[in-house]
Amino acid sequence: MSEEKKKRHYYYGKKEKKAGEAMKEAEPYSKILNIVPYAQGFHFCTASGKSTGVTALGLGDFAEKLKTIDVNSIDFHFRCGDFQKWIRDVLGDDELAERISQIKEDLCGQELRMELLETVNSRIVHLKTFH
Repeated sequence: MSEEKKKRHYYYGKKEKKAGEAMKEAEPYSKILNIVPYAQGFHFCTASGKSTGVTALGLGDFAEKLKTIDVNSIDFHFRCGDFQKWIRDVLGDDELAERISQIKEDLCGQELRMELLETVNSRIVHLKTFH
């Protein structure tokens, strides 16, 4: 495993940027809901870094996976900020990443799962309705 992957608790491919390219604005809303290639998906793992074998390939898929993935994986990734990083860096949704960052840090287990689901599903409805 590369040193970079050892440092991250989630694995996704980075977007390519040309030298000198300015930071891109957030992706258009329609792109936030797109499916991403497997390599850029959110690969859930356990606290020990072992893969659960579950990968989310987009925001809707992420919401579906949150319903059933082991809560220990949810707790782990939330504490590390992995959900926010993937949503911001891969899906291009700074707003949702910020909303997740605002979730109380002391939530865990089922309460955290439910708060994440409410936050993500609310964003999906907003994106589908208004954009």
